[in-house]
Amino acid sequence: MPGADEQLHVTGTDSLEEFCASSVAAYPRLAWVQGRQDPADYVLRNFNAKEREELAFTLPTAAEAVELIASHGLEIAQNQVHGR
Repeated sequence: MPGADEQLHVTGTDSLEEFCASSVAAYPRLAWVQGRQDPADYVLRNFNAKEREELAFTLPTAAEAVELIASHGLEIAQNQVHGR
């Protein structure tokens, strides 16, 4: 099924020291992961035909996740997106 490997990750800092040193510590970082690839193999390349086809299924979910984060916060968005 297209999009079966979708994940919404919420990450932050690794330590209190890193948190205190960060000028953007108040902003969570979001990552939308599609599939299971080695980052070095795909970071700077264009989508292939299969990936472009899968975007039709995954992009609406990613957009909904962003809207949920903005309206209800990170934890609720994660629970709703991953609860499907």
